[in-house]
Amino acid sequence: MSENDFISKGNEAFKDGKKTSLELSNDKDGKLLEKISDYTNSISLPTSKTSRDKAWENIQNDIHKNKFKVERSNTFERFIHSKVITRVAAVVGVLVGIYTLWFFSNDIERVTSDEGVLKYTFPDGSIALLKKGSSIQFLKTGFDGHIYLNGHAQFNVNDDGDSDHNFEVKTNRVVVIVPDGGQFDLRDDQHIFQLTNLGKSSISYIEEHNAAKKALALKSGEMLESFTTQLSLPMQRDISHTKWTEGSFSYYEAPLLMVIEDMEKHFDVIIEHELHSLDLIFTGKFKENSIEKALTQLCAQVPLDYHLVEGKVFLQHRK
Repeated sequence: MSENDFISKGNEAFKDGKKTSLELSNDKDGKLLEKISDYTNSISLPTSKTSRDKAWENIQNDIHKNKFKVERSNTFERFIHSKVITRVAAVVGVLVGIYTLWFFSNDIERVTSDEGVLKYTFPDGSIALLKKGSSIQFLKTGFDGHIYLNGHAQFNVNDDGDSDHNFEVKTNRVVVIVPDGGQFDLRDDQHIFQLTNLGKSSISYIEEHNAAKKALALKSGEMLESFTTQLSLPMQRDISHTKWTEGSFSYYEAPLLMVIEDMEKHFDVIIEHELHSLDLIFTGKFKENSIEKALTQLCAQVPLDYHLVEGKVFLQHRK
């Protein structure tokens, strides 16, 4: 079995941290993978506060520095003999499998809002309001306030009197670090990034795409906004866009395609159109009480006409 075949088989064997049925050859590499797969399914791993992304980042760094070291028990010495595996990448594949096995066996809670705004209370008493289509995930057992967000949510962090406790929310673009009692609104999706500090105290954020990884402060009432990976500087602006939890939606120079997608979620309708231009923007407000009123407000700002037929909306450029 070639090196590439071995690594591919190893990745398949430990996909999602689970043992996968493989068609392995009878050579020593194939048998080795089978043994490793059996072993990792039988071990229990210690609780860890290291996030999945951080663990993977550490492994990647070690690969690049070519100094990846493994502390092996006697069992691993039998399975991973230096004469059999001399390739660092193969060892890394095994350890990534072990880590994912730990992560997926530690009672991960996944919460998704499928209908309207979902209110969710975390084990520490903190509260998240999730917009429809958004989701969070975290380790429920031994909850440490570390949460992954995909989409849009508003957080109210419980004040438990522990000054050393921080609440951390990670998205594709940032890690937001919030002290007890903090409140913030966070949206990170394919259209926009918005972080707004709604609390009385400052919160911190670390840009994922900034090589310095330096924690920066966002004061009360300040916000960040970006339509790319490059975040804006903190700014003071009307924060009515955070009133979506009350059924009021506000946009400032937002891409029209983003507004249309939001409308589909808010009103549970299908909007058909042939709009592909990203330079079409919308500034305005609407409430979640009438799709027709919302479309009227939209078309008053943008040169469009709409037709509503049996729950389906047709948008087209105004002639």
